[in-house]
Amino acid sequence: MPPPHQLQPMPVPRCLGGMLSINGQLFAVGGTEELVRASKKLFSYNPTTDTWTEHAEMIEPRFDSG
Repeated sequence: MPPPHQLQPMPVPRCLGGMLSINGQLFAVGGTEELVRASKKLFSYNPTTDTWTEHAEMIEPRFDSG
Protein backbone atom coordinates (compact mmCIF):
# COMPACT_ATOMS: atom_id res chain seq x y z
CA MET A 1 0.00 0.00 0.00
CA PRO A 2 1.45 3.44 -0.91
CA PRO A 3 2.14 5.93 1.90
CA PRO A 4 -0.57 8.52 2.57
CA HIS A 5 -0.36 11.80 0.69
CA GLN A 6 0.78 14.81 2.75
CA LEU A 7 -1.69 17.67 2.23
CA GLN A 8 -0.67 21.29 1.83
CA PRO A 9 -0.88 22.88 5.33
CA MET A 10 -3.49 25.54 6.04
CA PRO A 11 -2.23 29.11 5.66
CA VAL A 12 -3.29 29.93 9.25
CA PRO A 13 -3.13 27.04 11.75
CA ARG A 14 -6.16 26.69 14.00
CA CYS A 15 -8.06 24.32 16.25
CA LEU A 16 -11.69 23.90 17.32
CA GLY A 17 -12.92 24.95 13.87
CA GLY A 18 -15.67 23.50 11.74
CA MET A 19 -15.14 21.54 8.54
CA LEU A 20 -17.62 20.79 5.77
CA SER A 21 -17.56 19.57 2.20
CA ILE A 22 -19.42 21.28 -0.67
CA ASN A 23 -19.02 20.15 -4.30
CA GLY A 24 -15.73 18.39 -3.61
CA GLN A 25 -14.18 21.35 -1.78
CA LEU A 26 -13.40 21.22 1.95
CA PHE A 27 -14.21 24.35 3.96
CA ALA A 28 -12.48 25.21 7.24
CA VAL A 29 -14.71 27.57 9.21
CA GLY A 30 -13.63 29.68 12.19
CA GLY A 31 -11.80 27.99 15.03
CA THR A 32 -9.32 29.51 17.42
CA GLU A 33 -6.00 31.12 16.66
CA GLU A 34 -3.28 30.42 19.20
CA LEU A 35 -5.96 28.87 21.49
CA VAL A 36 -7.06 32.29 22.73
CA ARG A 37 -9.45 34.02 20.34
CA ALA A 38 -12.25 32.94 18.06
CA SER A 39 -11.64 33.44 14.36
CA LYS A 40 -13.68 34.93 11.52
CA LYS A 41 -11.46 33.20 8.92
CA LEU A 42 -12.86 30.99 6.17
CA PHE A 43 -10.68 28.83 3.90
CA SER A 44 -11.46 26.23 1.27
CA TYR A 45 -9.22 23.36 0.22
CA ASN A 46 -9.19 21.94 -3.31
CA PRO A 47 -7.98 18.32 -3.13
CA THR A 48 -7.42 18.17 -6.90
CA THR A 49 -4.89 21.01 -6.90
CA ASP A 50 -3.80 20.62 -3.23
CA THR A 51 -4.35 24.34 -2.62
CA TRP A 52 -6.05 26.49 0.01
CA THR A 53 -8.04 29.64 -0.82
CA GLU A 54 -8.87 32.34 1.72
CA HIS A 55 -12.40 33.78 1.47
CA ALA A 56 -14.01 36.90 2.93
CA GLU A 57 -14.15 36.78 6.72
CA MET A 58 -17.40 35.87 8.46
CA ILE A 59 -19.34 38.63 10.21
CA GLU A 60 -19.01 36.95 13.61
CA PRO A 61 -16.13 34.81 14.89
CA ARG A 62 -16.96 31.13 15.43
CA PHE A 63 -15.30 28.22 17.21
CA ASP A 64 -16.16 24.77 18.58
CA SER A 65 -18.93 24.31 16.04
CA GLY A 66 -19.14 20.55 16.64
